[in-house]
Amino acid sequence: MSNEIIKTLNYFGKEITFKTGKLAPRAETSILAQVGETVVFTTVSVSKEDSSLDYFPLSIEYIEKFYASGIISGSRFLKRERRPSDEAVLKARQIDHSIRSLFPKGYKKEVSVIVQVLAYDEVNSPETLAVVSASMALMNSSIPFNGPSASVMIGIKDGEFILNPSVEMLEELEGEFVVSVRDGRILNIEGQGHEIPEEKMGELLDFAVEKCQPLLDIQVEFQKEVGKEKQAFEELPVPEELIKEIDEKYHSRIEEGL
Repeated sequence: MSNEIIKTLNYFGKEITFKTGKLAPRAETSILAQVGETVVFTTVSVSKEDSSLDYFPLSIEYIEKFYASGIISGSRFLKRERRPSDEAVLKARQIDHSIRSLFPKGYKKEVSVIVQVLAYDEVNSPETLAVVSASMALMNSSIPFNGPSASVMIGIKDGEFILNPSVEMLEELEGEFVVSVRDGRILNIEGQGHEIPEEKMGELLDFAVEKCQPLLDIQVEFQKEVGKEKQAFEELPVPEELIKEIDEKYHSRIEEGL
């Protein structure tokens, strides 16, 4: 049996635990992440050969079941597997938007990231933990990945920012935003709320960048300890002649269209 390796982060009063090496040994990498009683399990797999598709075949699956929150299905529940819920699809896209741009251009191997919510305590949200665990699994894999990335939820109440608010607090908030960050830069923003001044929104993004930094740092530390050697991959440059030809032929037409 593989040796389990554990990393713990004291994150603004909460303990987040990351484990690898024990579960899913046949996957490229796996991460079991836990905060409070919320547990998320992420696996990453990659094909051996390049795909024949003309785009990067990255698939993200976010799976949440009733059992994660302690609900045992009875006869009134359908037993068959069905298509993902709209919420699960949106959370999968959130992960996708937080990692897709960090793969090198031209990479064509099929990459599968599957995130399963094993337990949910209705206090600590699994969606931001899912982004962090997906990024961490990719960092530890042999797949070329220019990470790490991390995600936090920021709530606004009475003009103050609240980091990762609980479910009970959501109805009291003036706004809630999930922000994904890499190296001080914003990768993705999703949220809702009342009208927020531009200056306040800028402060919110700065707050998110600051709070994501410990989540980024621990991924780098973990990679140094358990990360696999990265696959050799060289991005194919776009020929200067092609860029010049497109610019000459279409630049003015594109400007007119915009």
